Amino acid sequence: MATNFTARRNVLPAYEGHGRRPEYGELVRPLARTRQGKRIPATPPDRVETWTERGIEFRAECWDNLVLSNVKVHPDNPTFQFVFAPESCQRLPELNLLAGSIVTYLAATLPATPTGFWDRDPKPTPGRLRRLLARTPFPESYPLPERLRKKDSVAEHLPKGILGHRRTKQAAST
Repeated sequence: MATNFTARRNVLPAYEGHGRRPEYGELVRPLARTRQGKRIPATPPDRVETWTERGIEFRAECWDNLVLSNVKVHPDNPTFQFVFAPESCQRLPELNLLAGSIVTYLAATLPATPTGFWDRDPKPTPGRLRRLLARTPFPESYPLPERLRKKDSVAEHLPKGILGHRRTKQAAST
């Protein structure tokens, strides 16, 4: 999430006796930030958990029962936990590089799988490993989301398919 991320509690605040009754929960800001030269403090966590692994002490601040900031309070709303670390924005590219390195290593070191009876001296290549992995039931046994992330740019006005790359003849100038 972004460092200026805000969420809301999925519980209505108490009615103050005048004005419109609240429809949204209390605003929660997990990280402090500065806007127009003024410091906006972070919301105190609901609880803090600490633990030690291999001599390193870890600390987690937890906020419970959070929903997105534009969602009205409703008991059926899906809630989530906010997680922030400066390294988290680098994790996906790092995981891609790691996965690529592992697949390259496996392609070079695993015994080559013949593609058919005619393949008497198979060589260990990434293509052979890809074809071997394509025969495994992984994509069917673990359904992946249709889109991994939302594209933020607006593209509804652009032509799609063949119309998107079809060229039109230019008018001949005389």
